[in-house]
Amino acid sequence: MAQVTPVADGGAAAPDEWLLAKTGPRWFQITQPSPNPSTLHSRAPSAGESALVDRARALVGQRPAKAFALLDGNTIVYSAFNAPADSEPLFFGMSMGKTVTAMAVGQAICAGKLTLQSKAGEVLPELQGKALGNATVHDLLRMSSGAAEQQ
Repeated sequence: MAQVTPVADGGAAAPDEWLLAKTGPRWFQITQPSPNPSTLHSRAPSAGESALVDRARALVGQRPAKAFALLDGNTIVYSAFNAPADSEPLFFGMSMGKTVTAMAVGQAICAGKLTLQSKAGEVLPELQGKALGNATVHDLLRMSSGAAEQQ
């Protein structure tokens, strides 16, 4: 199975009606807000952050991105929106899971809980003896586990 994303200016570009819709197709994963959400704060950028914020501001103005934010923990240092987006609509994260997964794996590696050579079957015993269980963290991050659906 493959997903075909629309293209604009030579790159993948999901249409606004996909990204800013109130509901999505039935196969979209919808998560619920945390019952104990973290409070977001805002502050002006520090002197050391100003050059980065200026660069981000220029990039947002030149790109079709709909939203951009720079955070320091739970503090917003800079945010911007390109129309028709604003701070209110629900944004669908196109392939956002890949980024979140990579960040979690990076934290697990830094904490000494995984290596790029760790096999999925070592982490999830229910995968031992299966093709996916032989895939390494490195394979999974590259989406090249070598596992295939059995016919």
